[in-house]
Amino acid sequence: MSETPQIVVDDVAVPTHDGVYLATDVVRVNDASRRPVLLVRTPYGRASLRAGVDAVGLARAGWTVVLQDVRGRWDSGGVYAPFAQEIRDGADAVEWCASQAWSSGDVVMGGASYDGLTAWLAARDMPAGLRAIAPIVSAPDTTDPWIRRGGALNIGFLLNWAIGLGILGSAGDPEVQAQGAQWHSDFRR
Repeated sequence: MSETPQIVVDDVAVPTHDGVYLATDVVRVNDASRRPVLLVRTPYGRASLRAGVDAVGLARAGWTVVLQDVRGRWDSGGVYAPFAQEIRDGADAVEWCASQAWSSGDVVMGGASYDGLTAWLAARDMPAGLRAIAPIVSAPDTTDPWIRRGGALNIGFLLNWAIGLGILGSAGDPEVQAQGAQWHSDFRR
């Protein structure tokens, strides 16, 4: 009977092109092997990704799993500017993953909704090492249907999403979280 491989989780800060550091968890087998990487980037808190991504199971199946907070959210530095930062920061994250000693150099990005959008946007410039993307319930274009639908501003979606981000908050801003919860309560009446 073979031994179950030891899984480690490394909490690292990944540098971007402009010196901002992105909070990142790397889930991998604790050995010298080089494995393909699954990268998922999120504004919702990388800890929340563990509910939908079986990082330990994937590591045992031969992957290294990288979960990252996008710029300005949770433990990552910088200022959050939805959509605008994801092309360059995503490319930086892919290239960082591909260059690590535990990486085979092959990176796949995935995720649902905004997390999937980070994969679409990072793929736009085809960063070195990105081999595939697997976005779910996500569109490659933020303009239609996310921001606009048939040319009209999609107020319902944008308001609901913005309030949801406020309710979820981010590490260190309980005032924003409380205000978001209040707005959501008022909005539902």
